[in-house]
Amino acid sequence: MKIVLADLQWLAGYLEGEGCFILASRGKNQNSYPAISVCSTDRDVIERVAHLFQASIYTRPPTSNRQRTFHCHHVCGRAAGWMMALYKFMGLRRQKRIREVLLQWRSTPVSRATKPAIGRYWNGEEKRRGDNIKLALPRIMAKCHPKKVHCAHGFCKQCYEHNRYRERLCHETARARALAGALT
Repeated sequence: MKIVLADLQWLAGYLEGEGCFILASRGKNQNSYPAISVCSTDRDVIERVAHLFQASIYTRPPTSNRQRTFHCHHVCGRAAGWMMALYKFMGLRRQKRIREVLLQWRSTPVSRATKPAIGRYWNGEEKRRGDNIKLALPRIMAKCHPKKVHCAHGFCKQCYEHNRYRERLCHETARARALAGALT
């Protein structure tokens, strides 16, 4: 699935208001892991979130007559990667929370079941959680060429470099004209 920058920004905005970034665990002696949780009474919104995360949703029935049905979605396995990808779009409070969750996750001890998978680097340093994390996120595509990967300001790398060169040339020409005008 290809994700465009606008979808990523929409997701960040929605999670800013409705999302929860947590360090979860399945039990007392189990490993903890980063998770993103979001619930809403609007099923269409949660479906869009689940589509972007490429995951499923679950429905929580009302517990009283006044309450409406909640539709929820949790991201666990790839949450650390999503947190890093969404970080720059979030507000200061959410950025702080994401930092706290990821730092706490990386500093927690790993249970015996996963200890051999952590191991050591070639120089004897111990590996930590998240050292080998790969962002399993869909690529953001450029607006100028939808089949090319986004580089900056909505452009692919080639168009971005071309526009930078053109802008630099315009500034240099304007500076040269200003100098020529000042000398005459």
